[in-house]
Amino acid sequence: MFAGGVLARIGAGVEAEPIARTAVGLYESGHGGFEERGHALLALSAALMAREHPDPEEAAVRALAVVEMLDDCPTSTVTANLRRTAAQLRPYRELHPVRALHDALSARRRLALTTGSASA
Repeated sequence: MFAGGVLARIGAGVEAEPIARTAVGLYESGHGGFEERGHALLALSAALMAREHPDPEEAAVRALAVVEMLDDCPTSTVTANLRRTAAQLRPYRELHPVRALHDALSARRRLALTTGSASA
C-alpha cells in the first residue's frame, strides 16, 4: 500500500494502481485496520488521478468511502491525505461523484480543541 501511494504521488499512476487495488482488496477482506484501509483507498484515488487518462469519478468514489469511515475513527493522517485528494479533484467538481465528495467534506464537522477547566 505504501509503495502504491508513493508511486502515485510521484506521477507513476499506471504502476501504482495494481498495488493500490491489491491493498484495498486485502483491507476490505478484513486485513489491517481503519487507518491502513483509509490510506489504501486514498492511494488508489491518487493512482487513478496520476494516469495519462485520469479517472476522477472512481477516484472520488474511493475518497468518499474514506469520508464515511472517518466518523467511526478519525485520524489526522487520513484526514490530511483526504483533503489533499479532494483538492486534486477540485477541477472536476462538475462530475457528480466529485461534487458528492466535496459536499460530504463540507458537511463534516471538524474536530477542534476546546478550552475548559482542568480538575486536580
